[in-house]
Amino acid sequence: MTCPDGTTFSADETDFRCFVHPHALDGSALAIVCVLLAILIGLVGLVAQGIIRGQRSGTPR
Repeated sequence: MTCPDGTTFSADETDFRCFVHPHALDGSALAIVCVLLAILIGLVGLVAQGIIRGQRSGTPR
């Protein structure tokens, strides 16, 4: 098999990736950070909602 850039693979090769994006890991790390940030924002919202509901009902903290 020959890639468009001229890279050739031997007959016993099992990985035929012609091109691996150099920033693929950076994109994955950014996605993970975004998901963690969304979870944190959701948790803070739930805590704030619980505090507000607790103050409205008059229950002591």
